[in-house]
Amino acid sequence: MESEFLSVELIEYNPTTINVPHDATTIQQALEMANDGDVISISSGLYNGGSIIIDKEVTLTSTNPDSADVVAATIIDSTGYANRGIYFTTNAGSGAKLDGLTIANCSFGIVTADDGDEDHPDGYNGGSVSGGGIVCGTGSSPTIQNCVIRDCHISGGDAGSGAD
Repeated sequence: MESEFLSVELIEYNPTTINVPHDATTIQQALEMANDGDVISISSGLYNGGSIIIDKEVTLTSTNPDSADVVAATIIDSTGYANRGIYFTTNAGSGAKLDGLTIANCSFGIVTADDGDEDHPDGYNGGSVSGGGIVCGTGSSPTIQNCVIRDCHISGGDAGSGAD
């Protein structure tokens, strides 16, 4: 009788802490460097632009999420940009976490359709739209805690009368 052996190599992964702006200059760059289980620690400051896409199970946190002063001073701000603040994709499951950040001045909108134009004589049919401060995509299930979401909005367009 011949014996078979199975060789198994165990690889231990220790989560890494990536510090913004020290290890990565932007939050999105830190997310691109991160693996599931990593922590991205964001120093107090104003981070312009928003449109941060979280597509893995990582923790995005301020340096002290339990301090109201630190939360108020760690701001993702989209002033001047027409985009969402943070978007969690399907891959951001229950291990994704947002902790102790302020999300501010984020917006998203769609253009109002005019009835009677050449390409759409009956106007555009309405559609769904998402945006504003935080968007949780279908299937995502992040934990959001100790965050302030302020001055964010979304506006939908007035759809045309639609095709008959």
